[in-house]
Amino acid sequence: MSTNWLARIPYVLSRLIYIMLDLIGLLLTSVSHSRLLLIQNKRIIFWRLFNDQLFKAGTKSVLVVSVIAILLSWLVTARAYSLLPSNIQFYDYYAQFFVIAVVREIGPLICGLILIARSASTITYEIGHLQLNRQFEALNAMAMPPIFFFLLPALLALPLRLLMMVFTFIFVCFISSFAFININFNAPIIFIDFINLITSQLNVLEIIALLIKVTLGGVLIALISVYFGAKVEDKFTDVSEAISRATSLQLLVFVSLNVGMSVINYL
Repeated sequence: MSTNWLARIPYVLSRLIYIMLDLIGLLLTSVSHSRLLLIQNKRIIFWRLFNDQLFKAGTKSVLVVSVIAILLSWLVTARAYSLLPSNIQFYDYYAQFFVIAVVREIGPLICGLILIARSASTITYEIGHLQLNRQFEALNAMAMPPIFFFLLPALLALPLRLLMMVFTFIFVCFISSFAFININFNAPIIFIDFINLITSQLNVLEIIALLIKVTLGGVLIALISVYFGAKVEDKFTDVSEAISRATSLQLLVFVSLNVGMSVINYL
């Protein structure tokens, strides 16, 4: 059994390389189609689709992100207090702990997983459904490139939406941590002092790493969603199969990206 599994490794790796090359080609094709933004009627349709991706779908994630942020901030605060070294002030220690745990690690990862679960699977389903019903052929016949109207809005919207989700997550974690500390500990802290403590632990590399995770992660999630949706053929079950494959690869790629950037940050 293990021998059969090991024998499949070269095939799996070659498939991943093939898919990544396809994704690069898809990205370059979408960039070349961006020139259509200069045409007014196409630009109007594009911005409607972009706004739908960014705001209408994005606002539905705010509640989920906020609730998870509150719960995790309480857990992080309690855990930080339990691990507090005896010779270190709690607030100085917690500021560093907050930046590492929330800003660097948990925030981007949790928000990316929420984006994959709520939005990316929806994009794969919509693209797969259109492909199943041969509606892309009709769009091409009307000189309306599907890549311009379906991939390009997602490429621009998903990184921005992920960035908004991460900032929301960090902000809610910050506020709820401040409230939790002042309610549960005997040494309350002034809000301005709490802000200064947290921001003092941030540096340029931390912010750059966060932006790379969000931007590259959002672009890859969008590309993978559209790629597998467009692979749907004649069977309705192909749509669910496309969603399953897209989600698996998105999780693998996004978690690997986050771990890789975090390892670089720790060096």
